Amino acid sequence: MDDYILFWHDGALGDLLISVPCILTVKELENSFNSTLIARGEQARLLTQLGVVKDFIPSNSSCLLSLFNNQSNEIIEGARAVILFTRNPNSDLSATLKRLKGSSFKIINTNPYTSNNGPRSLYIYQIEQAKSLYGIKDGRTILNRVPCERSPSNSIIIHPGSGGKRKCWPSEKFRELALALKRHFIDIRIKMIIGPTEEERIHDFRPLFDITGIELIRNAALIDIYNELKSSLLYIGNDSGISHLAAFTGIPTIIIFGPTDPAIWAPPYPWVKIVSLRNAHNLGQMQEKGPERLSPGPQTPYHQTDGTLCEGPCPLDYFNCQNRECLLNISVEDVFNAAIKTISM
Repeated sequence: MDDYILFWHDGALGDLLISVPCILTVKELENSFNSTLIARGEQARLLTQLGVVKDFIPSNSSCLLSLFNNQSNEIIEGARAVILFTRNPNSDLSATLKRLKGSSFKIINTNPYTSNNGPRSLYIYQIEQAKSLYGIKDGRTILNRVPCERSPSNSIIIHPGSGGKRKCWPSEKFRELALALKRHFIDIRIKMIIGPTEEERIHDFRPLFDITGIELIRNAALIDIYNELKSSLLYIGNDSGISHLAAFTGIPTIIIFGPTDPAIWAPPYPWVKIVSLRNAHNLGQMQEKGPERLSPGPQTPYHQTDGTLCEGPCPLDYFNCQNRECLLNISVEDVFNAAIKTISM
């Protein structure tokens, strides 16, 4: 490696994909496209395969062990700049990287609640941090993307899982949705992604695959999931890493949000549609043309635990949410109608 930028990301798949526009922005600001990513193995490899970065190192690689013993490291010292994406800027790793790289070490905080302007789109917040670190004050936020060659087929892809179980719409509703789509779109293939985090619930969906002709994509590699997504008519899923990957491809994407705030976590692209009963308090801060929020009608309000109708920003945060009325009260009809509307467009 020669004259390279080193990105280090400590998040899961969705967190990493949220950071992609910021990574591309930093590459432009550094005027260097020779870049290496340190992240979890398969997702780091995926970003290399998609052309976001040139090379990758798994974050558990033995070549990084010296850093955790507070020793020098030739990979770090050989980089022109090191950019760490983390929710914990005061970690021992941050201190070590700062000692080794000095002013050429920069931190992008991936915690949206640290913004001086209050919680906002994490995609945009990270880009703004990068521009500020490089002294750019032009007031414009551009969501850079890598080109994705699409070849739409006649399939709709559903992913009923998420790394956070509280973000998952009920299995029985996903099952009903898949059947409704299969009945309505006779000539369209319905496919369902089941990954490692959904394995414990695969029995909930087994009748779909055995009887109805709905197709199963099981424990596929991320690059294979990406290839399935980019050739699909529509994707439907929870707030998850795979949903961010679907949005990344540019296909029409419907994301069902419950306790997490779409104003912060939703991909801010015009082809992303949000189904949510939350009053997302700052959706207007997202990119001008998207995403569209397809809120269910007044016939499906949800109530707080004290029985009152929820009309403002959620008084709970994700980690304190127990009842998930905002997610459980989204009906199959709500999501089905969003799918019909999206495909008809």
